[in-house]
Amino acid sequence: MGSLLSAEASFMTMNMLREHLRPDETSGAQPGRLPVYWKTGTSWSFRDAWTAGVFGPYVLVVWVGNFDNSSNTAFVGVDAAAPLFFQIVDALNAERALAEPARPAPPRVKRVRICLASGDLPNERCPQQGWTWFIPGTSPIRVSTVHRPVVIDDATGRPACPPYDGKRTHTEVFEFWPSDLQQVFAQAGIPRRRPPQNPDCGNAGQLYGAGGRRPRPQRPAAAGGRARAVAGAARGARAPPALISTPAAARALPCAKPLVLAVAPRRSSMSCSSSPVSVLSSVVIGMANQFR
Repeated sequence: MGSLLSAEASFMTMNMLREHLRPDETSGAQPGRLPVYWKTGTSWSFRDAWTAGVFGPYVLVVWVGNFDNSSNTAFVGVDAAAPLFFQIVDALNAERALAEPARPAPPRVKRVRICLASGDLPNERCPQQGWTWFIPGTSPIRVSTVHRPVVIDDATGRPACPPYDGKRTHTEVFEFWPSDLQQVFAQAGIPRRRPPQNPDCGNAGQLYGAGGRRPRPQRPAAAGGRARAVAGAARGARAPPALISTPAAARALPCAKPLVLAVAPRRSSMSCSSSPVSVLSSVVIGMANQFR
């Protein structure tokens, strides 16, 4: 039976999840601490709060919600589900001294330098660059065109019109973003320095940077083939992991009223309230050996 994800896609996904720090890791991951690969979720209208992740040999999913599917503004994944998630992680780790399984990089995964602003391969004007994982031969990637030069008139501070006079102009690099991303930045309160405009020049020197040339996507060679970014593909299927119950871990967990903790696959539960409650927190723990 085939895998749901390729080894390369699984490796890259796990690396992205690992970069999500625990709520108590404000200044970075603590050396020697058991790595946790996790993600939160909050459904529309605050009907569900989720936290799911992998640690040691286990997969853990915590869900918090109402039995009648009604909304509650407290149902935010990172606030409602994540605390219980990490209490269970820490309880299991304290009881069983969990070790991190080996997660070597698959042979086909390569490290590629990128422009941090766009995520594309950097051009010569990208000021901030970093490294990321890529799968050669999987998805196309292009050289970044966000950072482009604009020839500025020294006297006016506006884009100069060609032909350029080198004695009266200088070149500055600006970020050119599509209008939809400009709107996203504005809504998120992220300031962006807009390229200057000069209607007298038409499109030249302002729409596409100095020279007025439209950027072209490229397919650079990397690792003996074309460098391509992972898009992820569902191929084949994998049987769900076998569930195990952890009553010892459940008993060790403090919880706030009202709350019911149900541990799969057994239908045992732990109530933290003497009265009937409407909030259910379901915990499903499975072996994660297939995530090596």
